[in-house]
Amino acid sequence: MKYLFFDIECANRLNKICEFGYVLTDENFKNPKMHDIPMSPGDKLNKYDQFKSTEFNWAYDKDYYFECPKFPCYYEFLKTLFEDKNTLIFGWAVNNDIVYLGSEFKRYKLEPFSYKVYDIQKIMEYCFEQKEKNQSLQNAFKKLCPKNEFVKLQPHLSRDDACMSMRILQELLKKLEMSVNEIIEICPECAYDANEYLKFKESQKLWKKFVKNNNASNIDESNGKLCTISKKIIENKNVLQEVINYILSNNFIPCDSTKVANIIIVFDENDKQNLIKSFKNHYDGEFILYEKIEQLQKSTIPN
Repeated sequence: MKYLFFDIECANRLNKICEFGYVLTDENFKNPKMHDIPMSPGDKLNKYDQFKSTEFNWAYDKDYYFECPKFPCYYEFLKTLFEDKNTLIFGWAVNNDIVYLGSEFKRYKLEPFSYKVYDIQKIMEYCFEQKEKNQSLQNAFKKLCPKNEFVKLQPHLSRDDACMSMRILQELLKKLEMSVNEIIEICPECAYDANEYLKFKESQKLWKKFVKNNNASNIDESNGKLCTISKKIIENKNVLQEVINYILSNNFIPCDSTKVANIIIVFDENDKQNLIKSFKNHYDGEFILYEKIEQLQKSTIPN
């Protein structure tokens, strides 16, 4: 088994990748192969491909990135890395990196890689009982690794950021006296199926657009009809569309907050109970199960 640790840098908020770095090791974290791949975020004359800010310190001169090949030139090489069945893939806050790659697949009309990736940030959150939530890569590295290691690394050089992810996982395993397989087993939330996550993000966009276009201008005038949905509903685009149609047909007003919603639509009873457990305070509103919506729709379909 091999371990792949990777990191991505983007030129701007439109997810134009300008750098991909990785560390590939054996299952004992030995024989590392480290590489950094600068790439052009697009066309230098296109304002949408320009760099987002002069304040951020990229690893290379910004003009140099435009001299490098674009993402499609590295597609086959990266596909081989990501789809190797004998490789476990790791990164820090990988949900962002999944979206960056997904944007490039869509931009250049390329088939998405099929891969699963494990988020070291989430593993650390789990192991420290959420006390380290949303901690930065550099802070986590400084907390777990010897100080003299950090001075040898260049922040935002994607290869070195990938190396930091690797070392954090190594130190976590040592501290907890666990193996890689054991730590990912006790923290199932650290695992992302990349393509499923991209579908979720697309559904999430659909829901947010629906809320924006149909939200009440004044919550006090909503007359108990403010309605939101669970994450489980968003995970299935077909289910989400049926729920949106149900909300419209009942003149409910969609919102994004369970705190103000009078109605919450959930997928099933388990989804409802899990949501209730996550609430800090008692919820007095109404729950509607998706199966009820499904039954209503079936009853309105003519024979």
